[in-house]
Parts: sequence; structure tokens; C-alpha cells
Amino acid sequence: MQRLIGLLTLLLGLFVCAAAQAQSGSMIIDRSRPDRAPAATAAVPSTAVAAGNVRGDPGAVDAFVFQRLEVAGSSLPQAPFADAAKPYVGRKVSRADLIKLSDAVGGVYARSDIALYTILVPQQTFANGVVRVRVVEGYVAAVDLKDQPGRPPSDLSRLYAEALQAQQPLLKSTLERQLGLMRDIPGAQPDVQILQGDKPGAVRLAVTPKTRRFEGTLAVNSRGASMLGSTQVELGGHVNSLFREGDRTDITFAFPTELERFQYVGVGHSQRVGKYGTSIAANVGYLRTKPDLNGFDLKGTAKTAGLTVVHPVLRSNQKNLYATAGLDGLNSDNALFGRQISQERTRTFRVGATYTSQTATTVATANATLSKGLDALGARMADPTQSQADFTKVSGQFTRAIYGKRYALRLATAGQYTGDRLPASEKFAVGGAQFGRAFASAVISGDSGYAASAEFALRRPATAKPLAGSEAYVFADYGQVTQTSKRSPFRDDEVASVGGGVRLAVIPKAIVELEAAKAVNDVSSRRGNRPLKLMVNFRSAF
Repeated sequence: MQRLIGLLTLLLGLFVCAAAQAQSGSMIIDRSRPDRAPAATAAVPSTAVAAGNVRGDPGAVDAFVFQRLEVAGSSLPQAPFADAAKPYVGRKVSRADLIKLSDAVGGVYARSDIALYTILVPQQTFANGVVRVRVVEGYVAAVDLKDQPGRPPSDLSRLYAEALQAQQPLLKSTLERQLGLMRDIPGAQPDVQILQGDKPGAVRLAVTPKTRRFEGTLAVNSRGASMLGSTQVELGGHVNSLFREGDRTDITFAFPTELERFQYVGVGHSQRVGKYGTSIAANVGYLRTKPDLNGFDLKGTAKTAGLTVVHPVLRSNQKNLYATAGLDGLNSDNALFGRQISQERTRTFRVGATYTSQTATTVATANATLSKGLDALGARMADPTQSQADFTKVSGQFTRAIYGKRYALRLATAGQYTGDRLPASEKFAVGGAQFGRAFASAVISGDSGYAASAEFALRRPATAKPLAGSEAYVFADYGQVTQTSKRSPFRDDEVASVGGGVRLAVIPKAIVELEAAKAVNDVSSRRGNRPLKLMVNFRSAF
């Protein structure tokens, strides 16, 4: 009987973790769960966030000895301007030098947080060697925004845009944040133009909202566990601004080519609230499994529900920080011969943060999450000696990509630590698309663990035809898991693999991946020596 219960516990962990590690996101564990994936990915900016106009022509000038620079109309401290003028102090300057001096003043503004400015060098006597420069700092005097025909009113875009009118002078950080929030609206592709106003320093912000109403995704991969079907399919449908601007409704279906092994459906809805970019998301999911156990008729079900709040603490073109908080629950039932053997109910509160940084050649993401299990709201474990409802764990992820003209280097690491005995759905799993690529999804799992991977790719230029944007790559990865309880039916384990492949951009927004991977460190004797694994994966957005 103990052997049977151990087998059931193993299977429960496998189908929960395998679902959590599936191709483009989680299945049983919703992909928005803070400890599984970063909170958000900032949209790439397409509008300049600063505009400086340096009018440094003082007219005809007789050479004179420069002594001091006076900048009028500036909200910045005078010290940076004095530093910019130091190279000219005591020197005889000409008209060309004055133009360079005005450019130096413009450089101070370019390095500041002022978004819009005009620098003027008026005609003057230059008495006592004093050069007077006037600055006009810009502000948004009006916002022109039209609603989209056949769409809900653009109230959220208007709220974000009108917030710019409250600041004078307008700061880059404010402009970047508000334009970023407009682009973060699901499906949004706004056309934003900064136009000259009718007063000095005044500009008009002309916004033409454009929303892609319907979106879809398709992913097929051959990384699944054999018991649940090695080839798995995921279909996603997304509707933007269905009820009001800023909402998004998602539905996901997942299943293997051996359809009876599992079926999953998930539904989620998110909505932006308020003027600060906060979003609230709710999701539910249902998973049914019937793994291939060589004669055992073992069926399982799992139900999930979650509520997550995400707030952009910092939102800019290059650096972003998101804070998250959420509550989620999982009800899983595993039955044998029509009798319920294992029940697991988890209720978990999570808080976390995600930081992203990007430049022209690098992209980095860091995520950390604290998860606290609640021994309340109906939470219970099938075997309290093996797992506990009131667990605490810390998990994190870090990725960094470096791009050259013809190459890409991608590094990733993830880890989890706890001193508690975790439920199966909370364990750290290795195996699948990111770590342990020579193995099936979640081939090993443990209460604590870490993993790392490195990939180097040679890329075909985006302008080259055919197969623009395709790449050939090699990779190596490693992962290790440990169990808190020495009485666990699972064991401490590690896996490592190396391999390579090609990603072919056969059509726009679609990638075919052909990969060969070899296990190089598979210490688990129960799995034996693994041959070279060949995989075909496909993903597309439409």
C-alpha cells in the first residue's frame, strides 16, 4: 500500500510540474503566477521622449574675453552650466565659440530629466565678458485624442495622456512613464505625436489610439513527459478591450496528440484600473489527466483559481520595476480504480517584484517572489508528513541576452529555497524548454533547487531574405534539486545537457525549431543512459 501511495504522489508531482513547465507557459499553474514568470514585459518605445532645440546663433560678434555664463529661465541648478562653461573662461571667444557654448548648455539639458526645451542665445553686448542664454522649458498644454470607431471609449488612454498636463516643465521620466502606460494597454499600438503649441514652450500631444482587437497563439512541442504525451499542443485566444479599454480576456486550450492523456482549459481576464497603471487579473483553470501507466487506470483532475495585482513602480524606456501581489488556490484529486487516493488543496499568498533593463544591445530581467502557504480556506495535504499547507519559499529568476550584429548570447538562471516540505505544485522543477532540454518537462523536482543555462546563436540579419531573423545555436544547461524531508519518495537529483539546433523564421511571426540534445549528467539510475534526443517545436502568433 505504501508503494502504491508513493506511486500516486510521484504521478501527482509529475503531472502538476509537467503542466507548469509546458511549452509557452504554465497550464495547471497559471502563467501569471508571480513565482513562475515575470510580471510583465515592457513595450518597446517608438516615440522620442525628449525634444531639444538649440538656437545658438547670436548674430555678428566681435571677439571678446569670456568671463561668465548666465542662464535665464532654467529650473536646473546653475552649477552644471558653470561646469560646461569652464573651458571658455578667460579665453577670447568668437561667434563659433558661442555656438559651441550654447551646444554645451544643450548637453546639460540632454543629460537632465527635462523633456522639452529650447535654448536661445539672443543678441547682446557681452559687456564684462558675460554671456546670457535664455531657456524655454516645455510643457503639454493640450491633449488631442480621438475614440476609435467601433471600440469602447479611449478613457484609459485619455487618463494617461492628460496626466502629462499637470507638470510644468514636463519631465522625461513622466513622459516616458505615461507613454509607456499607453503602450502597455493590451493590443495597443498608439500613434503619438508632439506638436508645437501657440505659446512659448507649449506643445500639443496628438494621440491616435489603435488597438488590435483579436490575437492568437499556437505552440506545438515535443518536450512532454511520455506518460502525458510527448507531443503537446497549446492554443491561445485573446480579446482586447472587450468591455472597456484596457481589459484583456484570454482562453487557453492544451492537449497532447494522444488526446486522452490530458486536457486543459484556462480562462483569464485582466483590467487596468486608475491612472497609475495598476492592473488586476483573475484566472481559472481545469486539468484532467489519464497518464500511460502500463495497465493502471489512474485518472486525475486539478482546478486552479487566482487573483493577481501588478503595479508599475518604475516605467521607462530602458528600466522598469513591477510589484506584484496575489492569492491563488489549487484543488487536485488523484483517483485509482474509481477510489480517491490523494487530495491536495493549496492556498497561497505571494508578493514579488520584477525588474527589466534594456539597451540597444542587451536585455535583462530579474524576478523574485516570496510565497506563503495558508493553512486556511480549505487547504489540506494528502499526507502531512510529506507536504505542509503553511509553507514558505523564496524563488527567483534572472535572464540576460546580449545581441551583436550577427550573434546572440543568452544566459539564464533560476532557483528556489525553502526549509519546508512543499506540495507538488510548489516544487522547483527541472526539465523542458529552458533547463534540462535533453529531458522531458519536469523530469526532476524538489523543494529547493537551482538551474542555469547558456546559449550562443549565430543570427541571420532581419533584412536578409529568405529566412530573415533565423538562427543556429548551441547550448548547455544544468539543474539540481533537493528534498527537505529525507522521508520523501523523491530523491535529490541533478541533470545536465548540451545540444544545438536551428530556429527558422519560415513565415512572419512563426518559428520552427529543430533541436538535438544530449544528456551529459543523469545520475538517476532509474532513468538509465539516455540517447540523443531530437525535437521539433513550432510557435506562432497571429
